[in-house]
Amino acid sequence: MPRQAREDLSYFTLDCDIFSKKADLRPLLRKYKADGLAVFVHILCDVYGTGYYFKPDDYEGYLEDLAEDCGITVDKVQLILTFMADRTLLDAFSLNKNTVFTSHGIQKRYVQAMKGRKRNVAEIKGEYWLLTEKEEAQLDTFYKSHPNSNKSEKIDDKSEKIDDKSEIYSTTEQNRNKQKETEIIEDIEVSKKVSNKKEELQSYDEIFEELHCSRRLKEALLDFIRHLKASFNIVLLNDRLIGIIAELDLKYQDDDLAKCKEVRRAIVNGYKRLECEGD
Repeated sequence: MPRQAREDLSYFTLDCDIFSKKADLRPLLRKYKADGLAVFVHILCDVYGTGYYFKPDDYEGYLEDLAEDCGITVDKVQLILTFMADRTLLDAFSLNKNTVFTSHGIQKRYVQAMKGRKRNVAEIKGEYWLLTEKEEAQLDTFYKSHPNSNKSEKIDDKSEKIDDKSEIYSTTEQNRNKQKETEIIEDIEVSKKVSNKKEELQSYDEIFEELHCSRRLKEALLDFIRHLKASFNIVLLNDRLIGIIAELDLKYQDDDLAKCKEVRRAIVNGYKRLECEGD
């Protein structure tokens, strides 16, 4: 036996602009302040705790409970309810004729919540429904359903989706490879020593770490490396990078700011070499 779909909500949302000048709730807040908000939220909890409307078994008893929970008198609760009905926060006809708590706004929020459960309006609306067909259409609540009997079509759809994903993955890989070819990243291994023997390549990061470069200088040098590649198609070899760091240390000692200024100046002026490298 299939499990019966739940009609109640575990939680509901409140708009962040409920205190703004254009909010529908603002007149209630200005007139009744915290008492008005307490009654409003209490009613929403009772409504959404059952569905899109709430009809108490004992209306007068419910008003007394509402008053006690909110710390106000029953007379004030009735004034607040009347005010809410006048402002369409509650549907006046449903409240006055049927002692039912609901409204267009309440039901719209309920429909939005049911969308997350893949349920359309036809499945959820019933007694005391207020929304017009136009309002339902605006909420985009209808879902297209596919017959379960046509399983072969579903399998084909899944295979097409898998193919689409493979194409997307292939394109992504191509873009990624192309980017690797045109950009210099921190951990790329770029230098090859001219020798008959194969030597282990060393990444820029390893050089920075071994030579105890500060984060600031490291970022400046990486920008210079990118500048050489982008402007002159020059790949900075490890030996040259080590030499640059050594020359900067010799020239400026521990003054990282001065080192960075020289590197940045070379980038801005479009130089191929730093001043510390000489001619």
